[in-house]
Amino acid sequence: MRLVHIRSRGAAHAGRPPESGPLAAGLFLAVFLACFASVIAADFGYRDDYIRLVDEPLTHMVREGRPITAALWWLALQAVTDIEHLRYVRLAGVLGIGLLAWGLFRALAYSGWSRFQSACVAVIACASLPFQ
Repeated sequence: MRLVHIRSRGAAHAGRPPESGPLAAGLFLAVFLACFASVIAADFGYRDDYIRLVDEPLTHMVREGRPITAALWWLALQAVTDIEHLRYVRLAGVLGIGLLAWGLFRALAYSGWSRFQSACVAVIACASLPFQ
């Protein structure tokens, strides 16, 4: 009796990084910059921004069990002198979201998903409510 190994369609490409990596990174960056353009372009603060310019919320974040978030906010607020400069902190966040989407795309494509499916999952995952 002879055993035949049948591969799934995506398994033939598993283990190979996608060829359109830089193109996908640019696409994700463009999508998320367009998605969050109003937040970056605004020179005024949002509800949480005014509170974060005070030192009290940083200690509050540590008490709530979020010391890494408090440290990142402390680093970001060292460069911010005015409320309108918080747009650069938000821009850094959007660039991080784009980088995360690109990494998710690469991981899914590397594991055998098609590039289209990987891109759709990455955009949907990184445009969900927790990122907004």
